[in-house]
Amino acid sequence: MRYFSKIFNNGLLFVLSFIVLLCVLEVAIRLLANFSPRLIQRSADIGGHYRPGLETRLIAPESGKSILVSINQLGFRGPQFPRNKSVNTMRVAIFGDSQTAAINMSQTNTLRDVLSTQLAKKFTDVDWQVMDFSVSGASTAQQLNLFRQRVKQYDVDLVICAFYNGNDFSDNSRQLSSNPRIY
Repeated sequence: MRYFSKIFNNGLLFVLSFIVLLCVLEVAIRLLANFSPRLIQRSADIGGHYRPGLETRLIAPESGKSILVSINQLGFRGPQFPRNKSVNTMRVAIFGDSQTAAINMSQTNTLRDVLSTQLAKKFTDVDWQVMDFSVSGASTAQQLNLFRQRVKQYDVDLVICAFYNGNDFSDNSRQLSSNPRIY
Protein backbone atom coordinates (compact mmCIF):
# COMPACT_ATOMS: atom_id res chain seq x y z
CA MET A 1 0.00 0.00 0.00
CA ARG A 2 2.81 2.36 0.88
CA TYR A 3 4.43 1.67 -2.49
CA PHE A 4 1.26 2.70 -4.41
CA SER A 5 0.89 5.81 -2.26
CA LYS A 6 4.43 6.86 -3.16
CA ILE A 7 3.78 6.28 -6.89
CA PHE A 8 0.54 8.24 -6.67
CA ASN A 9 2.24 11.17 -4.87
CA ASN A 10 5.11 11.24 -7.37
CA GLY A 11 2.67 11.09 -10.28
CA LEU A 12 0.59 13.89 -8.81
CA LEU A 13 3.73 15.96 -8.23
CA PHE A 14 4.77 15.38 -11.84
CA VAL A 15 1.35 16.42 -13.22
CA LEU A 16 1.23 19.56 -11.04
CA SER A 17 4.80 20.49 -12.04
CA PHE A 18 3.90 20.04 -15.68
CA ILE A 19 0.82 22.27 -15.32
CA VAL A 20 2.87 24.98 -13.57
CA LEU A 21 5.50 24.76 -16.34
CA LEU A 22 2.80 25.20 -19.02
CA CYS A 23 1.39 28.23 -17.20
CA VAL A 24 4.83 29.84 -16.91
CA LEU A 25 5.48 29.22 -20.63
CA GLU A 26 2.10 30.71 -21.54
CA VAL A 27 2.81 33.90 -19.57
CA ALA A 28 6.33 34.17 -21.03
CA ILE A 29 5.07 33.78 -24.60
CA ARG A 30 2.34 36.36 -24.13
CA LEU A 31 4.78 38.85 -22.61
CA LEU A 32 7.71 38.35 -24.97
CA ALA A 33 6.14 37.47 -28.32
CA ASN A 34 5.07 40.19 -30.72
CA PHE A 35 1.69 39.01 -31.99
CA SER A 36 0.09 40.97 -34.79
CA PRO A 37 -3.54 41.88 -34.15
CA ARG A 38 -6.18 39.89 -35.96
CA LEU A 39 -6.88 41.89 -39.11
CA ILE A 40 -9.99 40.28 -40.57
CA GLN A 41 -13.42 40.08 -39.00
CA ARG A 42 -16.37 38.12 -40.32
CA SER A 43 -19.72 39.78 -40.77
CA ALA A 44 -22.99 37.96 -41.43
CA ASP A 45 -24.08 40.34 -44.19
CA ILE A 46 -20.86 41.00 -46.14
CA GLY A 47 -18.43 38.27 -45.12
CA GLY A 48 -14.88 39.35 -44.40
CA HIS A 49 -13.62 42.88 -43.80
CA TYR A 50 -10.75 44.36 -41.83
CA ARG A 51 -11.14 45.52 -38.23
CA PRO A 52 -12.74 48.99 -38.42
CA GLY A 53 -10.52 51.80 -37.15
CA LEU A 54 -7.44 49.57 -36.82
CA GLU A 55 -4.07 51.25 -37.14
CA THR A 56 -1.08 49.00 -36.64
CA ARG A 57 2.39 48.21 -37.90
CA LEU A 58 3.01 44.90 -39.64
CA ILE A 59 6.22 43.32 -40.86
CA ALA A 60 5.86 42.51 -44.57
CA PRO A 61 7.11 38.93 -45.04
CA GLU A 62 8.44 39.60 -48.55
CA SER A 63 10.59 42.59 -47.65
CA GLY A 64 10.95 42.41 -43.88
CA LYS A 65 9.93 46.09 -43.73
CA SER A 66 7.57 47.60 -41.19
CA ILE A 67 4.34 48.76 -42.84
CA LEU A 68 1.78 51.08 -41.26
CA VAL A 69 -1.70 49.73 -41.97
CA SER A 70 -4.69 52.00 -41.42
CA ILE A 71 -8.24 50.70 -41.74
CA ASN A 72 -11.18 53.11 -42.00
CA GLN A 73 -14.40 52.82 -39.99
CA LEU A 74 -16.04 50.74 -42.74
CA GLY A 75 -13.35 48.07 -42.38
CA PHE A 76 -11.29 48.74 -45.53
CA ARG A 77 -8.00 50.43 -46.41
CA GLY A 78 -7.84 54.02 -47.55
CA PRO A 79 -9.82 57.09 -46.62
CA GLN A 80 -13.49 56.96 -45.84
CA PHE A 81 -15.71 59.23 -47.90
CA PRO A 82 -19.14 60.62 -46.99
CA ARG A 83 -22.17 58.84 -48.46
CA ASN A 84 -23.32 61.86 -50.40
CA LYS A 85 -20.96 63.06 -53.07
CA SER A 86 -20.64 66.64 -54.15
CA VAL A 87 -21.12 68.02 -57.64
CA ASN A 88 -18.22 67.39 -60.00
CA THR A 89 -17.18 64.27 -58.08
CA MET A 90 -16.53 60.90 -59.69
CA ARG A 91 -16.39 57.85 -57.50
CA VAL A 92 -14.53 54.65 -58.28
CA ALA A 93 -15.02 51.50 -56.19
CA ILE A 94 -12.29 48.85 -56.28
CA PHE A 95 -13.04 45.27 -55.30
CA GLY A 96 -10.47 42.51 -54.99
CA ASP A 97 -8.77 40.01 -52.72
CA SER A 98 -5.42 40.01 -50.93
CA GLN A 99 -3.49 41.03 -54.03
CA THR A 100 -5.59 44.16 -54.46
CA ALA A 101 -5.86 44.93 -50.74
CA ALA A 102 -2.04 44.70 -50.63
CA ILE A 103 -1.96 44.65 -46.84
CA ASN A 104 1.82 44.03 -46.91
CA MET A 105 2.44 47.18 -48.94
CA SER A 106 2.53 50.81 -47.86
CA GLN A 107 -0.71 52.65 -48.59
CA THR A 108 0.93 54.99 -51.13
CA ASN A 109 1.83 52.01 -53.35
CA THR A 110 -1.63 50.42 -53.41
CA LEU A 111 -3.84 50.35 -56.50
CA ARG A 112 -6.21 52.80 -54.80
CA ASP A 113 -3.58 55.44 -54.15
CA VAL A 114 -1.80 55.08 -57.50
CA LEU A 115 -5.09 55.22 -59.44
CA SER A 116 -6.31 58.18 -57.41
CA THR A 117 -3.09 60.10 -58.09
CA GLN A 118 -3.11 59.31 -61.81
CA LEU A 119 -6.77 60.28 -62.28
CA ALA A 120 -6.25 63.58 -60.42
CA LYS A 121 -3.27 64.41 -62.66
CA LYS A 122 -5.03 63.52 -65.92
CA PHE A 123 -8.50 64.93 -65.18
CA THR A 124 -7.94 68.03 -63.08
CA ASP A 125 -11.50 69.35 -63.41
CA VAL A 126 -12.96 66.36 -61.51
CA ASP A 127 -12.79 65.49 -57.81
CA TRP A 128 -11.84 61.80 -57.88
CA GLN A 129 -12.77 59.65 -54.91
CA VAL A 130 -11.29 56.19 -55.26
CA MET A 131 -12.64 53.79 -52.65
CA ASP A 132 -10.99 50.45 -51.95
CA PHE A 133 -13.25 47.61 -50.80
CA SER A 134 -10.68 44.86 -51.27
CA VAL A 135 -10.16 42.29 -48.53
CA SER A 136 -7.98 39.22 -48.26
CA GLY A 137 -9.84 36.02 -49.07
CA ALA A 138 -12.77 37.69 -50.85
CA SER A 139 -14.40 35.86 -53.74
CA THR A 140 -16.21 37.53 -56.62
CA ALA A 141 -19.60 36.52 -55.18
CA GLN A 142 -18.66 38.04 -51.83
CA GLN A 143 -17.62 41.23 -53.62
CA LEU A 144 -20.96 41.39 -55.43
CA ASN A 145 -22.75 40.95 -52.12
CA LEU A 146 -20.59 43.68 -50.54
CA PHE A 147 -21.52 46.01 -53.39
CA ARG A 148 -25.23 45.33 -52.93
CA GLN A 149 -25.17 45.57 -49.12
CA ARG A 150 -22.83 48.51 -48.49
CA VAL A 151 -21.22 50.14 -51.53
CA LYS A 152 -24.21 50.85 -53.77
CA GLN A 153 -25.37 53.59 -51.39
CA TYR A 154 -22.19 55.59 -52.17
CA ASP A 155 -23.42 56.29 -55.71
CA VAL A 156 -20.25 55.07 -57.43
CA ASP A 157 -19.66 55.90 -61.09
CA LEU A 158 -17.20 53.12 -61.91
CA VAL A 159 -16.58 49.70 -60.40
CA ILE A 160 -13.30 47.85 -60.82
CA CYS A 161 -13.35 44.17 -59.90
CA ALA A 162 -9.83 42.75 -59.80
CA PHE A 163 -9.65 38.98 -59.58
CA TYR A 164 -7.09 36.22 -59.57
CA ASN A 165 -8.16 33.27 -61.69
CA GLY A 166 -6.16 30.89 -59.49
CA ASN A 167 -8.79 30.84 -56.74
CA ASP A 168 -11.23 33.75 -56.86
CA PHE A 169 -13.80 31.92 -58.98
CA SER A 170 -13.38 28.56 -57.23
CA ASP A 171 -13.93 30.36 -53.89
CA ASN A 172 -17.54 30.84 -55.03
CA SER A 173 -18.16 27.08 -54.84
CA ARG A 174 -18.58 25.01 -51.69
CA GLN A 175 -17.32 21.96 -53.58
CA LEU A 176 -14.14 23.63 -54.88
CA SER A 177 -13.07 25.68 -51.85
CA SER A 178 -13.17 25.68 -48.07
CA ASN A 179 -13.12 29.48 -47.93
CA PRO A 180 -16.01 30.56 -45.63
CA ARG A 181 -18.99 32.04 -47.44
CA ILE A 182 -22.00 34.09 -46.49
CA TYR A 183 -24.14 33.26 -49.52
